[in-house]
Amino acid sequence: MSTNSDVPSSTAANLSSIAGIFNDSTPSGPTIKTEDDEKKPIIKEEDNEQKQITVEYFNESKPCEPAKPNINSHPEDELFLEAYNNLFLVYYSQTPKFDATDINKAVRQTEMLILIAQSYGSVPMIRPYLNNAILQYGREVYKAILTDPPRWLFLSLYLESTPIFKEAIVHIVGNYPNWKSATVDEAEFPQDVRDLIQAKIGDLHNLKSDIDKALCMSSISIDGQSATLNTNDKSTHNTWLVVQYWRDWFSRSLSEASTARKDKGKCIDAIMYRTMAKGGDAYCPMAVVYEMLKALRGKQSHMDDKDNKQEADGDMKLMKDFAEFQVKPLCVNHSMLSVEEEGIEYFTCIKVEHGELPWMREDGA
Repeated sequence: MSTNSDVPSSTAANLSSIAGIFNDSTPSGPTIKTEDDEKKPIIKEEDNEQKQITVEYFNESKPCEPAKPNINSHPEDELFLEAYNNLFLVYYSQTPKFDATDINKAVRQTEMLILIAQSYGSVPMIRPYLNNAILQYGREVYKAILTDPPRWLFLSLYLESTPIFKEAIVHIVGNYPNWKSATVDEAEFPQDVRDLIQAKIGDLHNLKSDIDKALCMSSISIDGQSATLNTNDKSTHNTWLVVQYWRDWFSRSLSEASTARKDKGKCIDAIMYRTMAKGGDAYCPMAVVYEMLKALRGKQSHMDDKDNKQEADGDMKLMKDFAEFQVKPLCVNHSMLSVEEEGIEYFTCIKVEHGELPWMREDGA
């Protein structure tokens, strides 16, 4: 076969290569053969000087349907396709579709859509829809944040969601140094967010240290002097013992919280302060105090005397009232959850101000 002289050699080469693709003997698709089908001839040329035509037969079958694509039904693949569908719905000013019954699935859908939208610079466009999809769950959102605060903090940066950001910070700071997340490392956050976390941790530490110092130094004054174990004046001994009993309870509680943090990785510091905030017989019940005074002083305690019982009651009330007042700042709850109902044992008193939100600082607001 000769090449047309009007066609450039390079073009002819390209055409030859293309022709080779179509003339390749490799089957382009599946062939289905059945013995009972009617035979149909194929004309085949023999490559010699005198061309001869021979006839071969193959079994004709019904038209072969193209093989269906093997789509993996893995959940992540489904999320990927759903995310692209949602992104195009937003592009066409239609409402994207998110799961309205399972918040865990809705979060995964949200994260996948953000991942894809980032590639197209479309996060601001999808943000209102994402906020609406997540916040419709109401209280469930805050319970979900409790299980993985860092993950939700990371998500809040894309959503620019004030309630989610503040709630996540409360739990991260309160639970420090524990990092309650298997999905996000602290190093993955922007530097300004890490700085904010560290600043809030410092604020909480300083607040607790000041309160602990005041509680450790608390005492009861008698005639302008702190009650002491004076061998020359035994009338103050009951008062001194009541003060020591309270201090012993406070010291043991601090030790238990420290042990839990070091040995078990649990932050339970807030329990003792919330107990002090309740006052009354929530701790150091007076019945136990009476028994302590009797055991230590015997008949000299005069605990069978009504007036002495009232004096001991008054002394313990002074200690508890002072402690209740001091611990109030540590017992403020800035979480949207009830610490009692959810069993939160760390402090939730840290507050994020509106001007501390990362997107507010960036906008200069």
